[in-house]
Amino acid sequence: MSDQVANVYEVTIDETVTRGGRDYQRVLARTPWFEGPTDLASVFRQALGSRLESGAGTAFVTEKVAIVAAGATVDASTVKVGRIAKVAAKFVRPLGDDVSQNVPTRWQFVANRIGMPRFLFACVAAGVTRPFGVRGTFYKIAGPEARDLDGMHGRYAQTLLPRLAETQALELVTELESQLGTPVAIVDVNDRSGSIRAVSRGGLPAAELLSVLSDNPMGQRYQSTPVGWIRPLS
Repeated sequence: MSDQVANVYEVTIDETVTRGGRDYQRVLARTPWFEGPTDLASVFRQALGSRLESGAGTAFVTEKVAIVAAGATVDASTVKVGRIAKVAAKFVRPLGDDVSQNVPTRWQFVANRIGMPRFLFACVAAGVTRPFGVRGTFYKIAGPEARDLDGMHGRYAQTLLPRLAETQALELVTELESQLGTPVAIVDVNDRSGSIRAVSRGGLPAAELLSVLSDNPMGQRYQSTPVGWIRPLS
């Protein structure tokens, strides 16, 4: 993993992958690091060029970049952290190398979003079930506001990246398709799991897209390959 932030647009992966007996062309493009609201249509054009003109594939962007580009981030300094969030954060066991999961600001933000009663119930339930080897209880109760929250690490150390609402994600991909003339999807895939947030009309089915991206070719953090294109092959 390189710690160098990309400052150019370039295709870094153009390969054929097979899923379910079907071949797909999978393209990944490197982009600059986005710090604020960005014209995503322009990003796609610069990163993928003439591939978009064929209309034969589905372009995609990671949700993190979509959140930043849409200006939907939250300044962490605006979140007033209380005692309960500080205590709860001490019991969080980060998955992988994402140490930001036990940052109190994240949990205060979750509590603010879902309400303190539900937050406390999720914490208590997790504490009760963990000794029996049950994992993920907190996230099952707290829901996607907790499970899909990102930020507070790396270049976004002072920024929260809350998940896009379903309607917001769908509006974004629909608008991008109208600008680009090709289907667009917003994806959220990491080394543990993944989901497709939205696909514009005419794009590959969500399950098919997720299958093609199941090995997380975008990578994490400094790979800087948040946009790509998938085309089914004959």
